[in-house]
Amino acid sequence: MHLSQQLKSKLIDVLGFELNWNTKNSPDYGSLMNTINIDEAVQQEFETIPIDDKKVSQTLKKQALHQWRQEIINEILQSDYIDILQEYQDENIDADDELTFGDLLDDLFITNAEDFSQLYGDRITDSFKRDVSIHKDIVRLFNKESKSGYLKKEGSISLLFFIITQRYKIPTTKISSRRNNSDYFPLLNTAEIFFDILGKVKDEMNIVQDSIQFEKKTNLIYTFQAASFLDKGNRKNERNIKAISTFSLLDDLGLKFYLIENFDWCLDHSLSSTSTLFKWKYIIVPCLVEFLKINFELDNKRYSTEGELAADSTENKIERIKKIGRLYFVLEDRSRNEEILSIADKVFLEGRKMKNSDNFLKVTRSLEKMKKSVKALEADFKSPFEKVAYDGKDIVQLLVFERARKYLSSINLD
Repeated sequence: MHLSQQLKSKLIDVLGFELNWNTKNSPDYGSLMNTINIDEAVQQEFETIPIDDKKVSQTLKKQALHQWRQEIINEILQSDYIDILQEYQDENIDADDELTFGDLLDDLFITNAEDFSQLYGDRITDSFKRDVSIHKDIVRLFNKESKSGYLKKEGSISLLFFIITQRYKIPTTKISSRRNNSDYFPLLNTAEIFFDILGKVKDEMNIVQDSIQFEKKTNLIYTFQAASFLDKGNRKNERNIKAISTFSLLDDLGLKFYLIENFDWCLDHSLSSTSTLFKWKYIIVPCLVEFLKINFELDNKRYSTEGELAADSTENKIERIKKIGRLYFVLEDRSRNEEILSIADKVFLEGRKMKNSDNFLKVTRSLEKMKKSVKALEADFKSPFEKVAYDGKDIVQLLVFERARKYLSSINLD
């Protein structure tokens, strides 16, 4: 889903974001989190949901910081910054520490398949607990995903995992239509293998992006959790399954599972709760990223990776790299690694206890339909609102309520 700069600016004005930070100083992750205030945006407009607003605010802020960090990585990779990083490897990113451009390169990228194999190869192979040879898969990963010989470390494990599972025909998304206990076990085993790999590399890299990419492609962790919840509560009707599938709109596993705990309210207030999910995902998170860019003087209007920046001097580009390089390190939160692995462990434990695969199969099918409905709606988010002026907070209500109604209608839950 894409919101124009103009619409983001209008939304930022009415969402009430605050940043109590002196941008001339170098922040750390914890202090940056504490100085961002989005409470008004989370609380306003919608019927009160019986959940902890502070918990939601913290989660959405973490999502925005992660998304911003990924944009910084992509900016470095897709511009001519790499040439500068190579040429000025001894240049300090910040006068207050010893991190250099060379450190930034090493932390961000891997430059050849042999290095990747040495770093992660044995641990990945061991997790499969079967005879797999992955060197060809690593080479294929580099040929497909690297740019100018550079492969992003973050997200590379999941990309390689799907190459391996495809070649060895290891199931990742499909189960048979037979409804017996063994149907979902192969998929549970697949998820366990993947998160076992992440557990082995968690001390060396941020695994958040890998977990997001894995879940976006498979939905396995959420499907097991949702099916287990439905199984234990004997909630097998179609309305329950459609409602719980809607939570998968969100990227954060912890927040999705937290909403499951308030499932009955969300089911009884489907329009209000779905509108809230749309607001969190499509309004608050992307607008908060833009708000932070503006406040740190890194918004695209002032610094474009094409046009004015491309024609800028090397000295200005070096200063830009220092700014975004400093933030790249600041925006990493390794504590989320343990949170993700802990959630996965709990899901695997519950998944082994499920009595049959009936709910798993139904949730899987419901998620497939939901994805199609959401994809059709995402393009609709920017039209006609890009061209029409709305005043005050009504613009947020108008954006999300209409889309929520269309979504609920498309899955017959209105």
